[in-house]
Amino acid sequence: MHRESTFLKRLADLSPAKQALLEKRLRDERQQEGDRTTDIPRRAQEEAAPLSFTQQRLWFMQQWEPESAVYNEVVAIRLSRAASCGGADASCARDHAPPRCAA
Repeated sequence: MHRESTFLKRLADLSPAKQALLEKRLRDERQQEGDRTTDIPRRAQEEAAPLSFTQQRLWFMQQWEPESAVYNEVVAIRLSRAASCGGADASCARDHAPPRCAA
């Protein structure tokens, strides 16, 4: 709000010639921006809006188990190095470098 009031005060302090020049520059800028941007076409009201991936997943979970809130459950899984390599497969651990972290 403070910026806007400062801007309006500075605008009022400009001479009429400078106000006209500023308005022309702003108008030209808006016109150039309008040339660069393309509007997203409006969807017809008759057609249904497509569901997002998350909405599709929630719909699927609701169809699969209607009385469940499984989509709200949190599950944490701790992976050990052996599990991330597909079990006790030593060749996997030998062939792949360990993960590195930035220090």
